Amino acid sequence: MGKKVLIDRRVNNGFGAADIRWAFTDHATILGLGLNAVLNVPIVRDGSVLGTINYLRGNPAFGSREAELAKQIATALADRDDL
Repeated sequence: MGKKVLIDRRVNNGFGAADIRWAFTDHATILGLGLNAVLNVPIVRDGSVLGTINYLRGNPAFGSREAELAKQIATALADRDDL
């Protein structure tokens, strides 16, 4: 997740145990909670990542509409003066 989201500044949208294992070092805990869907969105200002928004849920996978809304939220946060 680190390179894709933090370096390449791209959204990570995954589903299933393999995607959770790839994205998180604490994957056993996350999977143990029944969480299968992940959506990681970078908050980017002036080309720098300020942080990320990380969504997890059981089912279903996050859809493209949800990913787009999450990107809009991240953009709104990046535009705030207090971050």
